[in-house]
Amino acid sequence: MVCYKQFESTNLKGATMRLLLACLFLSSCGFPDPRDPQLSPDTLAAIKLKASETAQWAPWCEDYPSKANCNDGDAMAHGIGYLAAVGFKPSIDALARSVKDGQLHRSPSHQTQRNTASRDQLLGFLAGQLSGETRWLDVKRYIKTHGVICKDDTDGRCHITPVVWALISHVHRFLGYDRDATMLFNELV
Repeated sequence: MVCYKQFESTNLKGATMRLLLACLFLSSCGFPDPRDPQLSPDTLAAIKLKASETAQWAPWCEDYPSKANCNDGDAMAHGIGYLAAVGFKPSIDALARSVKDGQLHRSPSHQTQRNTASRDQLLGFLAGQLSGETRWLDVKRYIKTHGVICKDDTDGRCHITPVVWALISHVHRFLGYDRDATMLFNELV
């Protein structure tokens, strides 16, 4: 019985190692992205027109789009990041003010509360980088130093998953930056 358990344990370790190596191999293959991430000038103009029309009736908090009564806890994931991606100036400004000392925050007004950010907020922020907003390197440095999006989460929402690491890497390359040699081992930026 002991021999069987020892064999079973050794066999399981070997299978796990083979699976891990196969996953590493497959994830390193990569493929070129056939999509063109650029919007046509007509499409971009139509989106900006809709954004400015919506701004006439949508709720605002200070000087950026928000939910009613300044309920802007998810503003980066919604109104700020994605509107910044299409060049909506108030959202671009709010995006820049939502980063303090390299740490990403949910919005310009959510910089002193617990759970200051999450993966959703990071996705909105990354989308906003398409506008040319320049706080990406500050946020990248913070993530690289601390290994998380924020240090004050209470439920793991600031931990970065492998999919998010891959997205960070793609955005970093899309913005024209070279890969950081210290992060190549983990397929990070």
